[in-house]
Amino acid sequence: MNIETRYIRDYFSEFPLGQEEPGSRSWLDKAERELGGDARAVTYYFNEWRYRGTIEPGNGVRASFGCSHALGYGVQTPYAKIIGFANCAINGISNDAIARMAYTYCEQFSPDTVCVLWTLEHRREYVDDSGVLQKFRGDDHTSLLSLQNQHADEYNFVKNKLFLENYCLANNVKLLQYV
Repeated sequence: MNIETRYIRDYFSEFPLGQEEPGSRSWLDKAERELGGDARAVTYYFNEWRYRGTIEPGNGVRASFGCSHALGYGVQTPYAKIIGFANCAINGISNDAIARMAYTYCEQFSPDTVCVLWTLEHRREYVDDSGVLQKFRGDDHTSLLSLQNQHADEYNFVKNKLFLENYCLANNVKLLQYV
């Protein structure tokens, strides 16, 4: 099996669990509290799927996807809760992962609508020579110099956007998307 086939099988087969431990916690960490922040200012609740909010992924449940902005980092009420969608956003996620998660969610749960808040164009992924998924966030200078360029970033963003738009169109899923 070639690397690309393994990548497709492993990462496009089912909707993943989120990255946070279930339960409630405050937004401010110890360093932020030491700077005068109030730990009671924002409380997060992560459900059993490990995503923020009480609305869990499931059959027919509408869902939203994106990075920390969609997650609602630093706000008491994220937009997904306001519009009644499952909040499937993850801090620091790439546009590749957003498109993949929305696709696998639709395949597994058949919602009539999904919402995507696309992230920064330079957040993207690639598969290395051993078939391992590598995440490029542009956060460290070495990876920034080796991978980031405006043409590749824009191409990658447009590729993911068109993929999801066409998938949703072909499968009668309404796509709400924001850049």
